[in-house]
Amino acid sequence: MGRAGRVIEIVLGVFFILSAASKAVDMTAFAVQVSLYGVVKEPGLVRAAAYGAVSIETLLGALFLGAWRLRGLTYAAGAALIVVFTGLIAYAWAFKGLEDCGCFGEYVQMGPGLSILKNLLLLAGLGAAWYGTRGGTLETKRAPWLRSGLAVAGAVAVVVVFAFNSPKVSSSPNGSDPQQSVDPARPFTKYSFESDGKTYDLGKGLWLVAMLSATCEHCQASVDLILNDLTLLMESNSRGFCGLMLGSEAEINEFRSLTQPEFATFPLDALEFFQFVESAPPRLILVRDGAEVTSWSWEEIPPAIETVMESVETAAAK
Repeated sequence: MGRAGRVIEIVLGVFFILSAASKAVDMTAFAVQVSLYGVVKEPGLVRAAAYGAVSIETLLGALFLGAWRLRGLTYAAGAALIVVFTGLIAYAWAFKGLEDCGCFGEYVQMGPGLSILKNLLLLAGLGAAWYGTRGGTLETKRAPWLRSGLAVAGAVAVVVVFAFNSPKVSSSPNGSDPQQSVDPARPFTKYSFESDGKTYDLGKGLWLVAMLSATCEHCQASVDLILNDLTLLMESNSRGFCGLMLGSEAEINEFRSLTQPEFATFPLDALEFFQFVESAPPRLILVRDGAEVTSWSWEEIPPAIETVMESVETAAAK
């Protein structure tokens, strides 16, 4: 039973390492998936959660491979991690419409139901490995150098993850700083942009802000369906309209070329973007002095222009 337990322990170690590595390939994409759970939305906390998850998985994998059981603490930590992950997946599935658990980054899609089943199997594997190795095994006792080497390799892997996938935090266009301290009730106050000699200061006045993804077909269709008309109505009443966009520079340029928006568009960091989008764009947000007043989300059928403008007039009258 000792040898069988050790084999299961090695399989668990490899699983944790591969799971961490698949996330580490693109930490920004994994952080976005973390934000979609809806538990934390502030970009700094989302990044911390993403890097923490990858680090813990990597270290646990190294400890299992090296047979560093720490009197059962390694197994307890592994079980606790799986239970916490399972709870988060169940919550996001029930209340946030989660479609992909993000367990293996963005490259392996796994639905929440299958992910919960996978976690139950992992818990069973942990129990079997603990039972089979609880007294220690001859092969691990004879190779302390291997245990130490694998543990060090795991620590090095964590350092490599941080070194090559460190958070890419940069200032937003035109001098607004995503990291500056702002009132949580007025999150748009940190955004001020310049375009064609005009200042778009979302912290002052009344604005309609369209949250759009450059590669989203619904977002592209919405420009002609509603957004251009709203732009003209807002500007005719000396109010502002702009778009905050998710995508690379090339993707955003292609979006502009395809849709010919009448409003200015500005790129936004992915985590900043999903701070304001519950699940998927397009989303239209009415902002007054940096605070969200109300919002509309849709896929194929956008809200009626009259409904939006009625909300604008109500907010302006307050």
